[in-house]
Amino acid sequence: TANGMGALELAAKRGAVGVVGALVAAAPPAALQLARALPLAARGGHVATVQLLAAQEGAPVQPLLVRAAAAGEAELLLTLIRAGVAGDVELASEAMLSACCHGQRGAVALLLGAGASVTATDRTHGRAGLLLAAQHGHQPVVRALLDASADANAVDPSGASALVLATRGGHAAVVDELLRRGATAGDGAAAEALMAEASDSAVKALLIAEAQRRALESELISYEEGVKKAKSRKARKKELEREVAAEERRKADDARADAAEAEAAAAEAAAEAAAKAAAEAKAKAEAEARAKFERF
Repeated sequence: TANGMGALELAAKRGAVGVVGALVAAAPPAALQLARALPLAARGGHVATVQLLAAQEGAPVQPLLVRAAAAGEAELLLTLIRAGVAGDVELASEAMLSACCHGQRGAVALLLGAGASVTATDRTHGRAGLLLAAQHGHQPVVRALLDASADANAVDPSGASALVLATRGGHAAVVDELLRRGATAGDGAAAEALMAEASDSAVKALLIAEAQRRALESELISYEEGVKKAKSRKARKKELEREVAAEERRKADDARADAAEAEAAAAEAAAEAAAKAAAEAKAKAEAEARAKFERF
């Protein structure tokens, strides 16, 4: 040994992957050896050596990844990710949740990029990363998770949302971030219950401002709906007026057509009567002429 390190630890620290391979092939390393060698290789940035050691039975992959995430050790975490240690979604998500609790925004971003699920929940309370970050007052992490499409209104099994947890903790910056990104305080009793949970004056001020904004928004919506209804009624009235006017024009046109038809019929009848009278007068004249001729 050197500096209290065994051969496997020394080879891992130096990234001597060939030596490490020979050692593990000669004798499967004990869990304690792996627990010492794997972090040494990872902190040295020796990706191939980390891959080799992580593949050994009993390698402490999960605790090493979780600790690196919680401590925000970006270089160590990046080496583990490159070595494929975070390839399992469940393992990456567990580490990401730890980073959320400890406010490690960079670690959260790295693990999300490696495949961690933004909707994964912890085993203790069933809370997603957003709720954990809000509970502990880590506004940068909250922002990063919202940017990654976390649901601002997601709740834990008890029904508590990120906004509720941040309000209880007096985390004004988180409350502000959540409200600006679509988190809702609810209406009526729910809003009152949330206000009752606020002990921090800054948080109360934010909730009051949000309640006023929502009330104003509701009034504006009601006003706009009223205007739309009024416009709709006015438009309908005009449409009815147009329909009535069109009907009156149609009736007037029909009346004119009927009058013209009657006039034409009367003219035709008069013409027929005149023709008949002329024919009768002609016949009478011819008869008188024949009678006069016969007398002579």
